[in-house]
Amino acid sequence: MSQLVDFPSGRARGRSVLTSLTGHAGDRAALDTAIAIARRDGGNITCLHIHIEAVEATAALEVLFPQASLLSTMQQIEMEETLRSERARQAFDEACRRHNVSTREKPDES
Repeated sequence: MSQLVDFPSGRARGRSVLTSLTGHAGDRAALDTAIAIARRDGGNITCLHIHIEAVEATAALEVLFPQASLLSTMQQIEMEETLRSERARQAFDEACRRHNVSTREKPDES
């Protein structure tokens, strides 16, 4: 997930704020802070959420725990990552509504 939120200012170019979203409770505070900084400086926000691929995570775990049930481990990781991604997206959408901001997928190429 990568989204941009712009806050125009009288300056030639505002500050760009990169915000990491984890899908946990701290996302709200991270977004509120990023929006406040970008709004103050006339900049934009780029939100980033890292989704861990279950196959890669399971392969790494296999080395540490060879007796573990890889299929159930992989399914559990995938369920947790899907939930984290959904929560991160919800936090982003809620912050945009709360702060009355609009989004776009990528920056202007000017």
